[in-house]
Amino acid sequence: MPLLELLRQAGRRPPHPGLPAGGAAVILRRMAEPNEDGTPPRYRWPWVVLAALVLAVILAVVWMSFAVRKLRQERDLNVPAPAAPAR
Repeated sequence: MPLLELLRQAGRRPPHPGLPAGGAAVILRRMAEPNEDGTPPRYRWPWVVLAALVLAVILAVVWMSFAVRKLRQERDLNVPAPAAPAR
């Protein structure tokens, strides 16, 4: 019997040629299937990645604003005193 016929009899789908074999193939195949009601699956990980990216940008802006403020304070303290006006 051909392999595809054996898999059909066992109630399994044949592996997709682009997917790895084993447990990873089962997980990826389940992720690609629609839900029971026919709607595509909704994944949470893209929102987690987006939130991490937004948080990283906000923290970088806050960090740089403090660094700029500190640099300006140091520069203002090191300004030489103005020369005495000529009389």
